[in-house]
Amino acid sequence: MRVLLISLRARYSLAVAGAARGQAVEQALPTRFALSPGQPNPFGRSMLIRFDVPRRAQIRIEAFDVLGRRVRTLTEGEFAPGSHTVSWDGAAEDGAPARPGVYMVRMTTAGFTTQHRVVRLAR
Repeated sequence: MRVLLISLRARYSLAVAGAARGQAVEQALPTRFALSPGQPNPFGRSMLIRFDVPRRAQIRIEAFDVLGRRVRTLTEGEFAPGSHTVSWDGAAEDGAPARPGVYMVRMTTAGFTTQHRVVRLAR
C-alpha cells in the first residue's frame, strides 16, 4: 500500500492511503492557528471567514471599525481541532447594518491573535 503525503501551504498535511474506491482517506488537522481573509472581500451582504484550530481552544472572532471599536462578536466559544467557518451578515451587535467602510476581523485565543482587513460595501 502506498501512502502519499501532500503539504498545502505548510498549514495542512493530507495522507492518502491506497488508491481504490472505498479505501481510507485521512486528512490531518491544522498544525497552527490561522485566520483566512474573509470571502468575498470587499463584501456587501455577507462574507464567510474560515479559521483553523490545531487543538481544542477558546476562540473569539470579532469585527472592529478603524477606530478600534468592537462592532460585532462573530463567534466566541470552545472549538475542537479542525477548520471552521463563521459568517458575518454585515450587521453590528445591535442588528443594524454596519456602515460601509474598512473593518478589522480579529481572531483571539490564548497566546495567539491575528487580524485581517475587510471592506464593507453599501448594500
